[in-house]
Amino acid sequence: MYRSAKKIFTYKDFNNHDVMKEFIYFKKIIPDRVIKNKNAYEITYLPPECIINGFCVTTVNNLVQKVHVFGIHPNVDLTTKEFCLPNHKLNTEYNDIYYDLLRMNFRTFYLDSAHFIPNKLEYKKIKSIYLQFNR
Repeated sequence: MYRSAKKIFTYKDFNNHDVMKEFIYFKKIIPDRVIKNKNAYEITYLPPECIINGFCVTTVNNLVQKVHVFGIHPNVDLTTKEFCLPNHKLNTEYNDIYYDLLRMNFRTFYLDSAHFIPNKLEYKKIKSIYLQFNR
């Protein structure tokens, strides 16, 4: 289920209606691209602290409520460790396609909507492609 989550925690309310689940993944993800001003860049140097060690997806009735990242990423709120998802990606069914989309998003730094830009991050423009993610 959803690419081998290590642990799944399930919680129910007192009326047994809503079910909250947390899918926890422990897998290293190495970001390799940057999106800035609708242009794609290849990361040529990634600070070691920006390697993702895993993530946790919280759902209610199998609809995504939030995603927490184990590591530092420009699109993660540094206080809550919550990955910033666009509104149209919240309350969406969690499945293998959503899982794959998350992993692709973790590999990409969206610098136009970043909470910070990592020190020493280096990247070069990819000339041959135009990317528009999450549409």
